[in-house]
Amino acid sequence: MDIKPMTLFGVFAHSEQARATLCNRKVRRLAYSFPSDEKAWWIDPLGRVALFGATVVMCDFGLAVFSVDSNGTSNNKEFDQRTPAAFPSTNQSGVESYVASDLAGTISKICSRGASACAQINGDFALACWDSYRARLFLARDHLGQRQLYLRHGAELSLFCSMLGPMLEDPNWSQAMDFESAINYLTRGIPLVGRTMARGIESIPSAHVLVWEPPARPTVQRYWTPLSSHSTSVRRKHLIRNTTKVLNEAVFCRLNQQSNALLLSGGVDSSYIAVAAMKKLSSNQLRAYTIQYEPSYDLNEGCYAASVAESIGAEHILVTLKPAQAYSLLQETLASPIPCSAWATITHQRLIGEISAQNELCLLSGLGADEIFGGYDRYLDFYFRQRRYARRWTRPEEIDWFNALLDSGSNAASCIFPGMAYFFDARQLSRSLYQPFARIELDDFDRSFYRECRSLKDKAHIFEMMIAHECQHRIPDLLMSNFEPVARAMNLNTAYPFLDPALVSWSSFLGPSDRYWYENGHWWAKKLYREVASKLLPRSIVMRRRATYDAPIAEWLQESSFGPPTLDRFAKSRFWQFGFLRPSVKDDLLKRAMNLPNSLRHSRRPWLQEFWVVLTLSAWFDRFVEGIR
Repeated sequence: MDIKPMTLFGVFAHSEQARATLCNRKVRRLAYSFPSDEKAWWIDPLGRVALFGATVVMCDFGLAVFSVDSNGTSNNKEFDQRTPAAFPSTNQSGVESYVASDLAGTISKICSRGASACAQINGDFALACWDSYRARLFLARDHLGQRQLYLRHGAELSLFCSMLGPMLEDPNWSQAMDFESAINYLTRGIPLVGRTMARGIESIPSAHVLVWEPPARPTVQRYWTPLSSHSTSVRRKHLIRNTTKVLNEAVFCRLNQQSNALLLSGGVDSSYIAVAAMKKLSSNQLRAYTIQYEPSYDLNEGCYAASVAESIGAEHILVTLKPAQAYSLLQETLASPIPCSAWATITHQRLIGEISAQNELCLLSGLGADEIFGGYDRYLDFYFRQRRYARRWTRPEEIDWFNALLDSGSNAASCIFPGMAYFFDARQLSRSLYQPFARIELDDFDRSFYRECRSLKDKAHIFEMMIAHECQHRIPDLLMSNFEPVARAMNLNTAYPFLDPALVSWSSFLGPSDRYWYENGHWWAKKLYREVASKLLPRSIVMRRRATYDAPIAEWLQESSFGPPTLDRFAKSRFWQFGFLRPSVKDDLLKRAMNLPNSLRHSRRPWLQEFWVVLTLSAWFDRFVEGIR
């Protein structure tokens, strides 16, 4: 088990026997898969809590103990523990250490004010904080879920960790799959919010904190929402000026003054970061990296990226990815404790490997611009669906049309935005599942989310809520949970300027006319953002059509080094003997995969995405439920 130094580990004892074990410093008896270095554990004198690598700070009310999984880089001032400050603390081995004074103040605020204080923490983090005065535990995850945080309750104790792998390796885990999460994964590419694919192991949602003060049961509270508090009646000139200001600040505060790598496609998002960053950096402080596939695939963007890199004087590195390399990286993807529904994870692994080999200190990514500024047609599609429903609603004086939509049946299923990712159609999937799984319906989870949005902001408009949905679901539990473990495995810190919480909140209130426009027979996206970008970038880049961060799965499946062994593994998985998905699904997907490329030309169904989520789910099942390594 590869445990990174920054990983958060903790034990919360419920029974007298578990507390006695902790008092005797026998953590491994309770958490076999956790680190064995007894000296690195801070243990509460009464045996209630154990935290690995914890730091103790003196607050006004008494002692507070915390452990944090965070980058600890310049883009996270709160949790940069490498910078000495004038606030002494004592670590678990009794050696005096120094913690940034603003961090000590933040920990004190969390203990005294609770969940709301977490909103003031900058950067990415998974945080455990023990308030010894009130015997209260806080577990918090950052605003957009760049860090993960998992929890498993037992009769005598609870374990928590910022990596899922050690939780799955614990012999007390039941080795069972969460069926509802598996169904959600097959349709949307993520487990249900607050859960994982592993039955009994929970996930702290992004922008939430779990507060546990026995004997009361733990409660999970939201501390931040992307729903905007700004008024929509803002002059266009001010709108552009303020968006530019907030975006540039998001870029500047994430730059490393020594070494930065940038994932550069030559599109408007990564190009904006490149040009903006060079206002603060010299050419030797930034290198651009672009993936390079086989030329016959016709998917390469190297020429666009090279043009941008040349214009700013930055070194540009093309990273080749051959089919045989892709197959090797696929094995790592399929071994992940978190099933990877983003097949771009393979591309990401190759890029991260090269960037890490170059000893870069910080990676800049343009991920998030499409999500917050409206770069997807799917936003527009569901906007029009809801507007049509609103126009047909005949009782607006009695019941708000959106509340009526949430209470409807088939209308809600077809009009409520379910997220950007989609794989199996829910109705089609229900016909492909054995009973009783076919009867499971998950629509209520979306209804609950949108009702919460309206309770937080009663006049929240359609786009605000759709972006909030992406920030609560797909961004943290698909994109971050797939990409971030790759980077952290190679000790590379990743920064996402477009996912800066201030920028997300500012941009979420933008209406449809600030996001889309119709011209020359086509819908165009990211209207306001393109206006902002036009101040820095040439029109040829600003008006480039969106190209996704992708991987050529269809092309690789036609390669002898990738396709046959992948299809063989898919067909032989024990997942098909489990009685969950019908074998007809396997037969259909294999037939289509072996008939590439014709099967893509003659089908509107996203069968390749279906194949991928079944491949990754079945691999996870074989490894972690069946125990096949």
